[in-house]
Amino acid sequence: MRNLTLGCLVCSLLLLGGLPASVCGQSDLERGIIDLSRQISDGLTESQKKTIAVVEFGDLKGRVTDVGRFVAEKLITRLYQTKKFKVIERQHLNRIIAEQKLSLTGMIDPKTAQRLGKLLGVDAIAAGTVTDLGKTLDVNARLINAETGEVFGVASVEIAKDDTVLKLLEQGESAPDTTESSPPTGKKKSQKVDAEFFTFELTQCRLSGQTALCDLVITNHDVERRLRVASGVNILFDEFGNSHGLRDFQIDKGQEIVVLVSGVPTKARITFDGIPTQVTRSPLLTLSFSVFSMESRFGGATVFKVEFRNVALVK
Repeated sequence: MRNLTLGCLVCSLLLLGGLPASVCGQSDLERGIIDLSRQISDGLTESQKKTIAVVEFGDLKGRVTDVGRFVAEKLITRLYQTKKFKVIERQHLNRIIAEQKLSLTGMIDPKTAQRLGKLLGVDAIAAGTVTDLGKTLDVNARLINAETGEVFGVASVEIAKDDTVLKLLEQGESAPDTTESSPPTGKKKSQKVDAEFFTFELTQCRLSGQTALCDLVITNHDVERRLRVASGVNILFDEFGNSHGLRDFQIDKGQEIVVLVSGVPTKARITFDGIPTQVTRSPLLTLSFSVFSMESRFGGATVFKVEFRNVALVK
């Protein structure tokens, strides 16, 4: 009863703040992000900003967690859905960050903001922090003028640790996610790529004879959806310039299509044949996926691409 009463109280306060009634059926994390996006949208409108890049949120020490990535991803979607702003796609932003060797978590200095603004053609940057306060998360965002580097707006929410938040926190912290990765050092090192509210973690690629067996962990950060590999580009490029097509994709104990529950990591394996035995790495591994809603069959699917770079092939 205490949880229900608290939920009703929070919902009432959000409604008084101008949020739609539909938010009352959503998680604390979703409601918090809706409120945060509304504050950011208001700040952009008041300052007449039309184009924005959203940087992954870090903790107070600048480290990025899955919660910080999730907040950034959701803000991009919410701001785009307003139809008021042009929003830079996060993987494109991360690619620019990697190419320019920029560090863009937490606070951004004026020179870096100005440089990024020119590279991306944006007039505003949203950055911020996620702080663990024990029972809640304190999320603070700053709106930065990409021309001057000055802060022109702020937004903040406090989010209770519901099951979704706890699962994201359990996945641990890592360096800012990019589609670029450091060359292999001989140790097994996973790579993470976020796309369409999924996290794809490539845990290892093992070379057995002339077959590459690559293991993935896929986590859905949205409502329950179905996922399968698409018929698009599914290729492993080796270090000698050869390309190898996908032989097999199996997810969740051999299935080709599966329902992914929000926040629950699911194992998958991709297989490529004809790999020369002297190959030690893949400069580029690219995969195409189709995602479907629970209500649809295969119509109305969203097809998207996931790329991993400099993947070590362990023998």
